[in-house]
Amino acid sequence: WESEIFIKQEWNKISIIQHTKESDSFSTSIIGGLRFEDNGQVLLSYVYSNDPRNINTNLSHHEGLAKIRFNKELNKANGDYFNDQIRQTYGTMSLEKTK
Repeated sequence: WESEIFIKQEWNKISIIQHTKESDSFSTSIIGGLRFEDNGQVLLSYVYSNDPRNINTNLSHHEGLAKIRFNKELNKANGDYFNDQIRQTYGTMSLEKTK
């Protein structure tokens, strides 16, 4: 799936919002954290809640966990995700900064 991810970091919180057209759903972070690694990469881990906007799809509300590792330049990242007991799915993500 192609999607857009918006990451907003403030002094006391971090928010991750993901929007996908294919699933017509909207994911928001419940809790998130950053880890700055010795090799210069940054690991972003977050728990998310996903709510479908179209009730005519087979996608239902679910929660999950995502871990995304950014390169030193912070313009590319790869990660993994998995969902709760309802969906029981998992996958990988490959991200590239566009703006």
